[in-house]
Parts: sequence; C-alpha cells; structure tokens
Amino acid sequence: MDGTEPILSLKEYKKVENSSQEVILQVPSGKVVISGYDNEAINEDKTLAGFLVIPPGFYKVRVFVISLPDEEFSYHVVLAKVDKFTVNTLTDYDILP
Repeated sequence: MDGTEPILSLKEYKKVENSSQEVILQVPSGKVVISGYDNEAINEDKTLAGFLVIPPGFYKVRVFVISLPDEEFSYHVVLAKVDKFTVNTLTDYDILP
C-alpha cells in the first residue's frame, strides 16, 4: 500500500491481535533488515531473511501481530515514507508476543 500512514487493509485489520506504537526511523542507506530473534537470519540461498531495499528517507513504522489458523501468528512490519514528521517521544517499547 502507498500512503503516509503505516496501515493495513481492512481484511488484515480484522485479524490483528496486537500492534506496536508508531515510530519514525531514518533509513539513510535505503537498506532494511527485518528479523525476529527466533528466525534464521540467513536463507538457504545465503541471502538475508527480510532484506529490503527502499528509497532512503524517513519512515513511520508499526508492527502488527496477525492471527493465523491453528493458533499461529504472523508479524507484519508496515513502513510509510514521510517528508514531514514529529520527533519520536517513544522512550521504551513493548515486546509483542
């Protein structure tokens, strides 16, 4: 989705179990790696799991926990590029299940 807010589709929102607070990240290199502490960082083809190349800049970011069948969960990291933003006031973060 394109937009200035890190949001999900209505279909995805119906399955949200939890979410993080919104933060602003600066990505000067345009390279982002998203990984969980229980995931393998390297895929079988020797590439980094969750490696993204995006335009450099500032991004609003939120993480959503989506429920899946059989009591499984999926984490959706949503980034929205922004030109104007307010400074982060977040001083701590919750660990999502």
